[in-house]
This record gives sequence, structure tokens and C-alpha cells, in this order.
Amino acid sequence: MFFNTVKKYFNLYVLNRQRAGDFVYLASQICAPVVGFFTSIIAAKYILPYELGVIQTVMLISVYCSFFHFGVFNGLNRNIAFYEAQQNKGKIQAMVDASWITAIINSFIGIIVSLIALVYYVMHGYPTLYLYSIIILFGILIFSPISTHYETIYRSTRAFMPLGIFLNIRNGVNLLLGFLPVIFGAFGLIFRNAMLPAVNVLLLYRNSPIKSKTIGRIDEILDLVRVGFPMLVTGVLYIFFNAADRTIVALTLGPTAVGELALSGMILTAIQVLPVSIGALLYPRASYIYGLSKTSLALKKFFFSV
Repeated sequence: MFFNTVKKYFNLYVLNRQRAGDFVYLASQICAPVVGFFTSIIAAKYILPYELGVIQTVMLISVYCSFFHFGVFNGLNRNIAFYEAQQNKGKIQAMVDASWITAIINSFIGIIVSLIALVYYVMHGYPTLYLYSIIILFGILIFSPISTHYETIYRSTRAFMPLGIFLNIRNGVNLLLGFLPVIFGAFGLIFRNAMLPAVNVLLLYRNSPIKSKTIGRIDEILDLVRVGFPMLVTGVLYIFFNAADRTIVALTLGPTAVGELALSGMILTAIQVLPVSIGALLYPRASYIYGLSKTSLALKKFFFSV
């Protein structure tokens, strides 16, 4: 009796591919801040606070560019699962196309913002480390929108097994690149931060559950904005509040103080890992159930069963 019960739960929670995918994804999310904290310790040991502060100051620009998609990716995260429940594949493909063109437009905007920042630093005679740090800005603003597009598709289609595997690979790459400051100092950190967004795109693109087929339509983009913009506002405000202290320190105390402040942010990130990861797992499933029933009452049983 006991062994039959153990076998039943083993098959249900361990061998079940969906459950296994959840565990793999959660593992990748838990490992990410651990790797980030470890690499930050290495950076703090081999990079001067001033150098670390300059890099962090330049990276703040990317934080304030995080709203350029106006909620398209947030809307896609909800709508794929919603329309999948209704078996509306045409609508899903149209939304993926709309999200893809939004990501491309955001990447071009990122190039323009990075060039403006570069020209500004050159014209105002900033030290060369600021100019080299612009490489990070190019990497983040060009590749992050595309990476977010693909990662959203994986999450909303509940493809957590391949997503978790890819994110664990990214964690491994991040760990390896984290040792670059030991040899190359600040330039090693610049290379690492610039390369990671590109690595994400390379990992996620090939096996994306849904790929773009045509140029997205403006009405589909507006539909995603309508759904996703309220969620974006909440998320962006939270991000802005988290970046506010570094911004104020950068404007008033200079890059050295920003560098000394940088490590404290890793503690906050680590605290958020579990609730954020669980939310990422549950949200697409809730959207799918809502798409089936078209009533919020159906979600009551789902959340209480969780």
C-alpha cells in the first residue's frame, strides 16, 4: 500500500513532464540570483568602486527605456494562453507577429538611444570608461526586447521545460563570464553585461514554440497594448522605484557611491525570486482557464487548489 502510494505520487509529480518543467524553470530562477550575487562579489573584488559605479550609472539608462513597448509583451503573456484555450490559432499567430515587430522597433529605438548617449558623453568630455560602457547599453537595448519577446512566448505557451533548460545554460554562461573581471577588470564586466542579452536571444530563438511569419498589424499591436499597458505601468513603476536610489546617488554623490551601493541590490533581487517565479508559472495557466470559461469564478478553484 505504502509503495503504491509513493509510486503514484512519484509518477504524478516527478515523472509528469509539466511538473518536471516547473521544477527545471524554478531551479533556473533560483540559480540566477545566486550566480549574479557570486559574480558581483568577484566584480567587487577586482573592480574599483568608481569603475563599477560608472558601469552601473550608464546601465541606468536602459532601466528608463523599459517602457518603450507600452505593454505589448505583457499583453502577449496573457493573451496566448487565453486564446489557446479557445483554440484560436490565427489570433495567436497575429499577436506573435505584432509582438515581433514591436521588439524590432524597440531594438532600433535602443540603437538611437545608445548613439545619443555616446554623443552626449563625447561632447561633454566624460572619461573613456563611460564610452566603453555604452557597449553594454547597445547590448541591452538591442537584444533585450527580442529576448523578452521569445521568453514571453515560452512562458505563455507553458513551455517551461525548454525555457528552464535554456535559462540554466544562460546561468552557466553568466558564471563563466563572471570570471572575466579577474583578468580584464572593468572591461571584463562590460563584455559580460553586453554579451548576456545576445546569449539569451541565441538560446531562445531556435526552438521558440511560435515564430513570427509576417509583419504584425497595427490593430493587433494596439490590442496587446490595451491588455498589457496597465500591467506594464505597475511593473515599470516598481522598476523605477528600485532604480530611484541609484539615480539620486549618481546625480548627487557620483559614480564611486553608486558602485558601493550596487551590491545591496542583489539582496533585494534574491528575496523576490520565489514569489516572482511562482507567479510566472501560474499566470499562463490562469489565463488558459479564464479563456476556457470566460468567467473569473472559474479561477477560484484553480487558486485554492494551488
